[in-house]
Amino acid sequence: MKSNTMCALRRDHDGIQCTHVPVPEVSAEEVILEVEIAGICRTDVDVANGAIRLARPTILGHEFGGRVLEAEDLRIGERVAINPILNCGHCTACKANMPRSCAHAAMLGVDRDGAFAERISVPRSAVFPVGQDVPVKHLAYVEPMAATLGVAQLELPGRVGITGSGRITRLCKRVLHALDVDVVPLDGNTAPHSIGVVIECTGMAEGLQLAVDCTEPGGLVVLKSRRPQPAAVNFMPAVRKELRFQGVHYGDFAMAVDWMQQERINIDDLLGPVLPLQDWKTAFEAAEGSKVFLDPRL
Repeated sequence: MKSNTMCALRRDHDGIQCTHVPVPEVSAEEVILEVEIAGICRTDVDVANGAIRLARPTILGHEFGGRVLEAEDLRIGERVAINPILNCGHCTACKANMPRSCAHAAMLGVDRDGAFAERISVPRSAVFPVGQDVPVKHLAYVEPMAATLGVAQLELPGRVGITGSGRITRLCKRVLHALDVDVVPLDGNTAPHSIGVVIECTGMAEGLQLAVDCTEPGGLVVLKSRRPQPAAVNFMPAVRKELRFQGVHYGDFAMAVDWMQQERINIDDLLGPVLPLQDWKTAFEAAEGSKVFLDPRL
């Protein structure tokens, strides 16, 4: 007999708990998926520790892939990756064909139930079929790939600086190398005013200040990462040097799927272990050091 409940990792007013919730039901323009794998990212950690506040009890998780269970125009069992940023389609940005800048965007795992569960309902427009031979961990890494590919849509010179040492920084370096861009890692020993374009990947005050200090007069600082906490930065050098700033959100999701299927870059060393949903505490602790995945089927 088919169960009408499923196991899910949800945050409510009492904190995070692995609990049983109703199985989602298919509705118009939505697809029901079996979650094969879901990655833990910094956003999930921020939701877990309360740095990102939720409006209502919500199932966490937005980096994931799975198989189609119920859909009108997709093959049952087809493997898919998911764009977790759901634009409204009606705001000024959406009407200007800038859906990634949607003023009312909703994020899976934050604004509506996410993927740390056995099943999930998502809009059909967010579903991207992938090949059967794509490794399962790579399914959940399409979202970070899309986040990084935003820099690929900029007109970059042949040499750029980059801040940070985390996974997004490392992934960004590989994307830039694949585009034949020379990448200069920045640290406290980097000469000031020496780089024309700097990509800031930390979202923290120290990294942003380093980017401002190292960018040459008239140069560009690309803001790739963000944190829920404000970052205090001395902008006096930025004003004096007449620096330009450009935020970069997500790149094209279909492009990210294509890069993953073609194995444009090697990401295997960035991928950590897979744990059952019930071991979420261990997984979240380990996620500070590596990309950890949850498999709700285990």
